[in-house]
Amino acid sequence: MPEKYVTLHKSSQMHALITKAGMYSVSARLRDNDLVVDAGWIVRKNPDMIVKIVSAGLAENGFGHAEADRILQEIRTREGFDGITAVRNRLLLVLSEDVLQNPYTECAGALILASQAYPELFEDVDLSAALGMLRDESGMDLVLGYYSGRDGGRE
Repeated sequence: MPEKYVTLHKSSQMHALITKAGMYSVSARLRDNDLVVDAGWIVRKNPDMIVKIVSAGLAENGFGHAEADRILQEIRTREGFDGITAVRNRLLLVLSEDVLQNPYTECAGALILASQAYPELFEDVDLSAALGMLRDESGMDLVLGYYSGRDGGRE
């Protein structure tokens, strides 16, 4: 039996974040009872970027670079995924649900997504400084982590 994956519904907060970043979710047209997909569906959709959402609070509970690297490697080596544009271009992202906590972290999440999807538009942006400023403005002591398969970029 093929491995199953769960994708996002268009009414989810994460889907809204994706659209705020100027991106399109390949699952946008799925009904809420059709969110379980298989590898073949993902291969046929051939996404430009794959974003793996991990549970909120993982960074505070020991989730780190090694675990994110393991997830990225697992995605890269899935059967048939070597032909997907996102995998070929190493545009794979692990993003925590923590980005949905408040408007500041949502802005940071949108900035992370957009900067990875459209790097040429963000060449003059110091992403670490911008994310630090948003963390400071939020008044929260939170770890907003992202892990990119493109350049090994981490925050």
